[in-house]
Amino acid sequence: MFKSGFNLPFIFLHLLILLFSCTTFAIRKDIGFLEKRICRNTVQGRYLLSDDNGHVCDALSVDPVSRCCPEKGDKFSCQGCDLLSQCCNSYEYCVSCCLNPSKTLKQHVLKMRVAKPATAGTYASVFDFCAGRCRHNSESVVSNTLNIEFSSFLYAVLDYSLHMGVFIRTCSVKLLEILLKYLAKKDHIFGSHGVFPYTLWVHENAYISDFHHCFSVSSNSLGANSTNLEARLIGINIVVGRQGESCDSVCKSNGQSCVPNKLPVLNQCDIIQKYMRCKGGCLASVGADQPAEVVDGAPKHLNPEACLFTRTQSMISCDGSHQHTRRLCPCA
Repeated sequence: MFKSGFNLPFIFLHLLILLFSCTTFAIRKDIGFLEKRICRNTVQGRYLLSDDNGHVCDALSVDPVSRCCPEKGDKFSCQGCDLLSQCCNSYEYCVSCCLNPSKTLKQHVLKMRVAKPATAGTYASVFDFCAGRCRHNSESVVSNTLNIEFSSFLYAVLDYSLHMGVFIRTCSVKLLEILLKYLAKKDHIFGSHGVFPYTLWVHENAYISDFHHCFSVSSNSLGANSTNLEARLIGINIVVGRQGESCDSVCKSNGQSCVPNKLPVLNQCDIIQKYMRCKGGCLASVGADQPAEVVDGAPKHLNPEACLFTRTQSMISCDGSHQHTRRLCPCA
């Protein structure tokens, strides 16, 4: 009897210890589960998505609970992005690249308004900014309100092709950009076209290029870099040309020469607005004559009194001109 009585409390004590240790383990496990990070991601991609950690993955790889991409491969990947223009050919990689702290300053974008009205709120996070900025970027779209040189060039190419015995029925936007750059010096092509018997239809939301997902916060949208840009114009005489004049002609009439490497510096809305009225706003366009202002007497569909800049900076040149614009020229 004594032996049996001695064993019962001993066994009971071990059961209490075992029960306590199991309970403690379960609580610690629950705490760890609750602390697991839940990601936000771009959701709507057909094949890919980007999470707010800066990783990109396909829809089948995403964690069904955390909604995070696997932490493998490059973080903040800029695959398919032009780092100079900060534009990408993929929405998801645009968001991933934008999330890189070295490319997007948190303290800067959190002060930005989501829309232009003064009543619009600000971005709640860098992810919100990147997801919104990469999706909605009007500067990467050619529309009826933005293509000053573009529509004229289309008709000019078709007209010119008739004289050459070749009729161009369809062209990609990219091909037309290449043709425009190549033919920019042939002034007679951009002269009077007369009555053209064909109607050309252009989709009003055609992309300027494959790189149409952009996250850049340039001076064209914020005006943050105008002081630095003006420092690069020291010693340059900024001259507003007459209607239809090229910068070569403008500078020559002042006894100077056009400085081509300064044209991209002038190709900023903040700079253009210092020298031109821009009553019709500052719009993205395509053409060799930017930066420029559309003259007051221009046809209504060309946006009279609007200033123009271009994202395709390789196309602008000192000898570019348009019959309805006045150029802003760097002379020295």
